[in-house]
Amino acid sequence: MRYRSSRAVMMLAGFAIASSAAGCDRIEERLDLRPKQKQSPARVAEIAALRLQREGRLRMTAVRFDDRGPSAVSTRMNYELNAPWAHVEDTDIRGFLDGSMKYPFNQGTSYHMRVGRRYGGPRDGRFELKRSLVRWVLPELPADARMTSASVTVWIESFLSDSPLRREREKFLPLHLYLYPVREEWGAGKGGIRQDDFSRAAPGEASWTDARAEELAWTAPGALTPDAEGPGNRYVVPALAVGTIVKDNAALSLEGGGVAEYLQEVYEEGSTFSVLLKLEDDEEDRWGTELAILSSNFGSEKDAFSKRPRLEFELEVPGPAWTSELSYALEAGTEHVASPLRHPGGTVVIALELEEGDGIPPALFVRGGKAGQAPVDVAWEPYHYPVVREWDWSQVKLAAPGQRLGWGDTLRFDLQETWVRPGPPEKQVPELVLVSPSGRQMLVAARPDREFWYRFEFQPDEFGLWRYGWSFRPTRTRPLGSHEGEGVFYLGIPGEPTAGQRLEQLAEHLVASLEEVKFTDPVVQNNIDGFTRWAAAYRLRGPEERQIADRLLELVGEALVAADP
Repeated sequence: MRYRSSRAVMMLAGFAIASSAAGCDRIEERLDLRPKQKQSPARVAEIAALRLQREGRLRMTAVRFDDRGPSAVSTRMNYELNAPWAHVEDTDIRGFLDGSMKYPFNQGTSYHMRVGRRYGGPRDGRFELKRSLVRWVLPELPADARMTSASVTVWIESFLSDSPLRREREKFLPLHLYLYPVREEWGAGKGGIRQDDFSRAAPGEASWTDARAEELAWTAPGALTPDAEGPGNRYVVPALAVGTIVKDNAALSLEGGGVAEYLQEVYEEGSTFSVLLKLEDDEEDRWGTELAILSSNFGSEKDAFSKRPRLEFELEVPGPAWTSELSYALEAGTEHVASPLRHPGGTVVIALELEEGDGIPPALFVRGGKAGQAPVDVAWEPYHYPVVREWDWSQVKLAAPGQRLGWGDTLRFDLQETWVRPGPPEKQVPELVLVSPSGRQMLVAARPDREFWYRFEFQPDEFGLWRYGWSFRPTRTRPLGSHEGEGVFYLGIPGEPTAGQRLEQLAEHLVASLEEVKFTDPVVQNNIDGFTRWAAAYRLRGPEERQIADRLLELVGEALVAADP
């Protein structure tokens, strides 16, 4: 039986959007990006075809790593760290190897990082070189663990339409992306003195010449020190890994023993996992090799984080271990709570792994406590990677993908632009496609909100599982399909104190709908059936709830009789 790691299973498990928009170095005064037509049929079909992982198996493991007694064994656990669940920072740096710079920028909040040699905007007959920095703050890890494997995965953004990489692909590709360790403490920054990713690095922020402006200079420009003894070794520190780039809009993994060894070092030191991304030297020297890597600011926190830089590793933990396995089958909008796993005494690391399967996996939650503490008294916490806790028991909950909304709730999608704005906000129009449970397709355009933000607002009006997909074309040269995310949410009647009030509102809505729309309308029928289902469950709560439900069922029933003479 194959299991996939805890973080991978969270992909597309929610719906809230906090997306970063894109831009370019050259600010265009009037860039009309207003969509001329609705989303392509292929994109809508892709959204409508989103599937849930409705059944499978989950394994829960607890290891008491502070016990080296005779019952100790070695257990392997998998971690996947990317934003927002893990603390990840990144920025690109740009300049020339002699230490000069065209733009002394910090771009720590951009939606992407870049590597390679530019193909536009020369200065004194030369084109800038770009490299990127990424840093992961490691979570609390069990003591005396041993790293058995590690990798860094990044997403290569779609090549711009005017890039030589797109026009002359066979001439330029493949390219080779290298991973180097960085020991200096650099400042990711907030986008320069104006916090716009297009201004000089503020004190403490990284740039081409400084790890922290006005505080600490790099030993050499570009954050990598050449080996003066060369040519056998070009740099003082050797590369950790290399990946081959053969296409854009795709993931690229850099893995190997060097990554695991460096991770073991920083783990034992209690420091961060900090790396530099660069192209091979010869490729850095070739005009037109510039490409972009999506950053930890890209996309939404729920549906696009799989494209953000990701550190994956497996570690071996010694100590007594407890394991339980659970089979589950989840309808949309439901949850499954497993029986507690008991592991008395000491500090444990808790790991959850889902069996590999097709579709959007369920969201995972954990809770635990001391012996004698009742589970109902403990709040659930979202699970993203193994956690260290002083618990005597642990419990897991699986929730069908997508946040559950109550009838009458408004869905709000906030998109954040964290890059150079290429035109007036009203000329940049992100789009949201929604597919309702009955198959209706809707297109919602965002509106400019506060500075650097756009907002979608939509009030779903149909019970059941909704699917959505957002798209944004930040610049004219960025290909369609480069910036997208998709996911699901569920509309129902929540099991909270407002359930009766919401049933009342829904009943009034149905009565009004039946006066304007035929009762055979698919949406009306879907909502009538959903209302009946929720009212039938609500009436079982008690005598007072039974009276409310019966009254509302009678009210809707009379309206249906009148609508079907």
